[in-house]
Amino acid sequence: MFKKIIFPFIFYFLNLFTSEAQYITITGQIDNAPNGTILFIRDLKSFQLIDSIEISNGLFSWECHNPEDPIILHNKRNEFSYKDRVILWVNSENIHVEGNFDYLKNLKIIGSNDSDNFLEVKKLFKQESKKLDSLHSISYQEKVDKEQELLLIKNEIANSLSKYSKSFLKNVFTIELLYEPQYFSYSTIRQSDILDIYTLLPDYLKDSLDSKNFYRYETLPYLNNSGTKAIEISMTDPNGRIVSLSDLKGKYVLLDFWASWCKPCRESFTDLKKIYAKYKDNGFEVYSVSGDDNKTKWINAINKDSIPWINVSDLQGMKNQAFIDYNVNGVPVNFLIDPGMIIGRDFYDFSLLANELHDIFEQKSENP
Repeated sequence: MFKKIIFPFIFYFLNLFTSEAQYITITGQIDNAPNGTILFIRDLKSFQLIDSIEISNGLFSWECHNPEDPIILHNKRNEFSYKDRVILWVNSENIHVEGNFDYLKNLKIIGSNDSDNFLEVKKLFKQESKKLDSLHSISYQEKVDKEQELLLIKNEIANSLSKYSKSFLKNVFTIELLYEPQYFSYSTIRQSDILDIYTLLPDYLKDSLDSKNFYRYETLPYLNNSGTKAIEISMTDPNGRIVSLSDLKGKYVLLDFWASWCKPCRESFTDLKKIYAKYKDNGFEVYSVSGDDNKTKWINAINKDSIPWINVSDLQGMKNQAFIDYNVNGVPVNFLIDPGMIIGRDFYDFSLLANELHDIFEQKSENP
């Protein structure tokens, strides 16, 4: 009799817990995906691997307990991994993704409101950052006159962000504005503006954000175009030798941030090598810092591109300490340093750098 009574109770409780467990299903239809292709699912914040799934005839399906944080769906098809990742907010029981295998980052996400919200926020940042940058580029006196206009734009951004939930906003700031992994979604608003926007948010939203990250972020230097002292960097080169930026004291240095997977970076080296060959004997040096986390890929890229200048890395990817110190959240980025001081940045067209160096060394030759 006792056994007949307890087994139904056990079954009842097991069924109760099972029914309360929150499961989600993600299905996908990926055009041009080779059969047997493996997709990896990782936690966004820790980047820890959660699971892996196989694409068969362009289709896949994955079921698991509902994760608390956004997840990354990615593939390891080649060294240019930026196009092989997409961020998913999992806030419903059924999510469907579809699109072309060539660019996973452009997959259409159906059934995830927060994924839609994230695209809205990215669009907002992109639009408003253009307005902010146009005001930052004016003269100091004009900037004083435009202070109210700057504040108005920042208020508009803060008000727009305030419509989102606490949990979503926390993740947006983590991904879009802070340094948790930057390479998924480059920040479009400069550091000083981010901090102003943060202070304009309602208290209930500010309290939901990770204050530790914000305090850390607030202490990072914002480097302007000129007149800022260069921060020391000491890292190892491919041979394991520590090379410091201060070792180049007395030289004009192009501090170059790049990575082996950055196609524009590597394509630009053809022009930079010509400039380096022309001015290296005049006192010009290039100090490249790589955002790689794989030593083999880093060294292979250096050898393949025949890079002749100094190359260093701590192999921490985009969390490289120099990237953090110099507020670099995307590559390529570069700074021109006149012994110890930054005198220019972001020479995306190296003909501009060539003109700058020509003026510098021509002036030096006239005034030895």
